[in-house]
Order: sequence, then structure tokens, then C-alpha cells
Amino acid sequence: MTSDNQPPRSCDPYVKNLQREHERLQQLLSEANAEVTALRAERTHLETELRYIRFVVDNAPDMMDYVDEDGYYRYVNNAACDVLGYSRSELLTMRVSDIDPTITPENWNASWQEQKRSGSLTFESEQRCRDGSTFPVEIVTSYLEFEGKGYICSVFRDIQARKQAEAIQQALQAQVIAAQQNLINELSSPLIPVATSVLVLPLIGSLDQARVESVSEMVLNRVATSQAHTVIIDVTGVQAINAQAASGLMQLTSAVRLLGARTLLTGVQPHIAQALVSLAMSFEELTTYPTLQTGIAAVLRQNVR
Repeated sequence: MTSDNQPPRSCDPYVKNLQREHERLQQLLSEANAEVTALRAERTHLETELRYIRFVVDNAPDMMDYVDEDGYYRYVNNAACDVLGYSRSELLTMRVSDIDPTITPENWNASWQEQKRSGSLTFESEQRCRDGSTFPVEIVTSYLEFEGKGYICSVFRDIQARKQAEAIQQALQAQVIAAQQNLINELSSPLIPVATSVLVLPLIGSLDQARVESVSEMVLNRVATSQAHTVIIDVTGVQAINAQAASGLMQLTSAVRLLGARTLLTGVQPHIAQALVSLAMSFEELTTYPTLQTGIAAVLRQNVR
């Protein structure tokens, strides 16, 4: 006889197998639940990271975008919208050629191919705002492929302030160079008084039109203020002179004569003579001496008389 509360002994192995299978399934279910919980936590973490990355890119101080192979904007950040004056929805219907004056629908493909070949580029360009104004930018681009499609991702930096600073620096540098050149000209073209109302201008080096104009201004001002009656221009040390400079030198002698003084030319070398003769001008009123010493001596003798 068997007890009413116990199954037949012949069923014990079957029940035990069911119990073991039940326990195994419970273990698998527990492990699956743990894995799902971990995946959900990882997904939540990744979604948080993606939202953070999107937040950072959206609010980056520099303009950022990416465009597809047809030149259409597929993403623009807040800075791009704010600076260009368009909404995000408006920009996402536009092409690069609508914003960059240097890009046209005709040359876009060549630009795309160059970017694809190079991978990354840094260059300067311009951006055009809604109101039609443009401003210079420095662009750093990268070519990327995602799910079989190519994109150009770009970061734009407004360089208006830098360009203005460079322009100011270049202007200051030009002023410094001009000041240095003027000083060199003054040192290489000193106006020396050798006697009462007699000035000597010894010229050395090369003479061009700009230098002759600078020297002429100095001489004429000095003649007017000192009431000199004779200016001796010594060209012994002049190594080269062009036609414009030779003409300017002759114009200086005429201007000196208009101020009531006379000009002597000393130390004329063959190449100087050739340059002067090529002007086809009259030299009847121009007095020349072979050396500076003979010129000064002649003036001093005339003063004694």
C-alpha cells in the first residue's frame, strides 16, 4: 500500500527531472533578466552620452556643419544659425553654394573630390549671411563615411578680428619700413653746408624715382629755409640710375633755379652721362665739374670775387 500523500515511486524520477528542468529554466531566465537589465543600463548610458555630445556640438562657439555629396547641409549647429541669420530648418534645405561665395554648383563636385582625396583640409574662405554681408573664416574639414554614404564635416572660425589685426600689423610694418628707408636715404644723402649759402648733396648707391623724389623734397625745403644760392649735387658714388631717376634729377635742378639758387653737378660718370643724354633735354644752364673738390673750389672762388 502507498500513502495517499505521496506519488507512486515509479513517478519519482520523472518529477525530479521536471524539477531540475524548472530550476534550469529559472536560472536561464534570471540570467536573461540580468543581461537585459545590463543592456538597458548601457543603452541609457549611451543615450545620455549621445545627448551630451549633441548638446556640446549644438552649443559649440564655432560654427559646425556636415554636408552630403550633393552639397546639401545635413546638420548645422546653433552658432551657424545665429551667425548666418537662418533657422536650422532653413539651412537644412540649402546647399554650400548658397552660403560660401567661392563655391558654385558647377565647381562643387571638384571640391568634393579634392576633400575626399585629401581626407582633411584647412583653408580660408568666406561665408555669406542672410543680409548679403560676408565675413572671412578659417575652415577645418574632414571627409567621413557612415553607412555607405560620404559626408564632409566642417568647423568654421570667424577670423575677422584676426584679419583686422593682420592688416594693422602690415600697415605698421610698412610704416616702420618707410621710416627706416627714409632714415637710410637721409644718411646716404646728407645735405652738408660747406660755406655761406652753399650746400653739398653727396649721393651714393642706386638712384630710383622714389629716392630722387625724397631727396628733392629735402633739398627744396632746405634751400627755401636757408636761402642758399648754390647746391652742389655730387654723383660720384652713384652706381646705378634709371631714366625716371635721371629725369627727376634734372627736374630738381629746375626747381632749385625757380627758388633763386643754382645747381652744380659734380662727379658725373659715363653711365650717368648716358642716362642724362638719353632724356633729350637741354643742359645749357647746368654747370658740371669732374670732381666734388673742383666744384667746391670753383664756388669758393666765385664767392671771394
